[in-house]
Amino acid sequence: MTLLAFLASTFLSTAEAGSCGKYVNQAASQEGAGLVRTFAKLAQCDKAMAEDNFLGAFVPRATDLDTLIQLSETAITAGVFNSTWKMLGAISDYGVRNDVAAGIGEKCDSNPQVMKFLQGAYFALKNNDFTKWDDAYVACDSEDMTKWFEQQITNTPKGSFSESYNTLLDIYIKQQKANALPLLQQAALNAKDDGPFDVIINQMNNAVQPGLGETMSDADRAAFEESILTIAKEVPTKALLLAQQLNSVNSTRSGELLKIIYADRMTDGLLSYGVVAVEAGECKGKLQAVLHVATVTDPAKRMVVLQEATGPIRASKPKLKKCETGEWPISITSEPIANSELDTLVSELTAKYEGEGYKVKVVTESTIALD
Repeated sequence: MTLLAFLASTFLSTAEAGSCGKYVNQAASQEGAGLVRTFAKLAQCDKAMAEDNFLGAFVPRATDLDTLIQLSETAITAGVFNSTWKMLGAISDYGVRNDVAAGIGEKCDSNPQVMKFLQGAYFALKNNDFTKWDDAYVACDSEDMTKWFEQQITNTPKGSFSESYNTLLDIYIKQQKANALPLLQQAALNAKDDGPFDVIINQMNNAVQPGLGETMSDADRAAFEESILTIAKEVPTKALLLAQQLNSVNSTRSGELLKIIYADRMTDGLLSYGVVAVEAGECKGKLQAVLHVATVTDPAKRMVVLQEATGPIRASKPKLKKCETGEWPISITSEPIANSELDTLVSELTAKYEGEGYKVKVVTESTIALD
C-alpha cells in the first residue's frame, strides 16, 4: 500500500468513526424505543464503538424495565456480548437486576443470539458474575437449553467446588426438581475422583426438598434413596457421607450402607459395638464404681445402636450394695469394633473414675444381640 493510499484509508476510518459517534451523542437526549433504535444503528455502524458505549451512554438512559430489556436484546442480537454480560453488575437494585435477567432469558427460544449469549456466559464470566444471570436461565424455556444444561452438568469441572457449576445445578434443580436426580447421579459418578462430588450430592438432596409448608413425598424420598444407594456401590469410600444424606431425609435405609462402610468389620453378617454402663456411688464412705461392659451385635441395620443397647445394659444386676448410684451413665464405641476399641473405652473410663477417687471394678456382661 502506498503512503497516499494508507493516509486515505486512515482518513476514511476516522471519518466513519466520527460519523458513528453521532449516535452516541444522540443517546444523551433519547429514551424508550428511540434509544433502542439509536443503539441498533450504532452497532450496525461500528460494533466496537457500540461495545465501548453500551454501559456508559445507553444503559443509564434506559430508565424503565421494558426499555432496558429491549436495549439488552438489541445489543445481544448485534453481538455486543462483553458489555451486556457486565450490565447486571451495574444495576444495584437486585429486584430490577433479576427482572432484567429473566426478561432476557424469556427471549432465548425465539432469538438464537440470546441462546448463544447465555451459553457463552458460563465460559466467559467469573463465578460471581455468572451467578447474577441465574434468573435468565430459569426463565429460558427451551429444549435446546435443557440439552445444553445436561451436557454441562455431566461434564463436571475439576476441583471440589466451582461457583459457576454450582449455579448451573441450582438452576437445573429449580426447573426439574426430583426429575434432576438421574442426571445428578451420573454427574456425581463422573466427579468421584477429582470433581465436585460432595457439592453434587448436596444438590441431589436439595432437589427433593419440599417447598415451604410442604412435606417430602414418598416418591421423591424413594428416588433419592435409590440414587444415593446406587452411588454408594460405585463409590464405597463416600458411603459414610451418603449415609448421612439418607439420614437427613429421614430415610430408613441408611443402615444398608453399613455393610459397605464397615465391610472389614463384619463377622457372620453382624457388626459389634462396645457398651459400658457405670454403676457408681458412695458406699459406707468409700467411692466405688463398677463398669458393666457388654458387646452389642447388630445385623448392620442401624447407624446408631445406643438407644436399643441402653435398656439391656442398664438391666444388668447391680453390684454395689447399700449405695446411692442414681441412673447409670452409658458410653458406647463410636463405630463398630475393629480391634481394641472396647478395651480403649474401658481403660479411659477406668482412668476417669480412678482420677476422681473411685475404686473401679470391671464386670463383663452377656452379649446384647439386636435383631
